[in-house]
Amino acid sequence: MHLNENSEKYSELFLCHEDKQTLILPIDDLRISNDERASGENLSILAIDWFQTTRLMGDLINADTTADLTTLLTKPFSQTTAVQQTVFDTCLMDAIKNYYKYRFFLDCGIPQVTVIGLPDDFQISA
Repeated sequence: MHLNENSEKYSELFLCHEDKQTLILPIDDLRISNDERASGENLSILAIDWFQTTRLMGDLINADTTADLTTLLTKPFSQTTAVQQTVFDTCLMDAIKNYYKYRFFLDCGIPQVTVIGLPDDFQISA
């Protein structure tokens, strides 16, 4: 919270840019297959490995900063669980959200869709 409220004051300590940057992470390889999911889960909802996703976003943050923020703010303890580590990484993202936009890119696998119809089909009725 302190970093968010004083972002201009601290930016020069660990950033080499002035403008808000967008960090983009492709997450296609982080999908959890249906075989790996718990029985009874709604398989129509895409499942993502959020532990890995937040870790990889932390790597992008670390690569874009002059200080090793991910080690400083998210270093796991000896008994840290995957859920706790995900919380650490998410808190890091929140702490520096004034400096970054986070984008997760997922390719749906459908190369294109052609919608065919008459002009009236595409008019919105009032």
